[in-house]
Amino acid sequence: MNKILSDFLNNLSSLIRFSLPGFVSIALLYGSIPDFIEKHNFDFKSILLIGIVIGTTAHIIHRNSWFVFFESWYFLTPLTPVSNFNDKCHHIAKGWSGFAIVRYSNSFAQSNLAGYLGHRWSLAHSSAVIAELTIGCTLFAQCNSILNKYYCLFLILGTSLFIISVLNMMILYKVEKHIV
Repeated sequence: MNKILSDFLNNLSSLIRFSLPGFVSIALLYGSIPDFIEKHNFDFKSILLIGIVIGTTAHIIHRNSWFVFFESWYFLTPLTPVSNFNDKCHHIAKGWSGFAIVRYSNSFAQSNLAGYLGHRWSLAHSSAVIAELTIGCTLFAQCNSILNKYYCLFLILGTSLFIISVLNMMILYKVEKHIV
């Protein structure tokens, strides 16, 4: 039992990162395409499965598309921990590998600090994914939906959350820069 609880707690950030945006997306889908949702009358298990699939897919798209672009651009600046390991901007791979060796070494990976940073990064990415889903559902909402009725409000909420998430990521990069 202790092993199961320990594994669960160690993977809590992954559970948050992949499932929370999916469950928020279910509410957003109800708010943006109510006719489709009501027409199909999904049962509870189906809704959970759809939430997990959407959350995982949205996170993968987020992490492997715009964030890769943002991260690559940001690594060219002296503001990230990667810049601690290279002296020229065009040596991103060398800087990244030097940072990864330190950041993911056994001594650092097993520290409380690594867990704290991992949890903060999970929340930052989850917030960004939720913001992206909010913006997307708002832009493609049906005319008779709640999201369409309060279009400006949801668009402002999604955009604000996205900006806050990006700022949080920039702060986390600066924190990691000072640590390694």
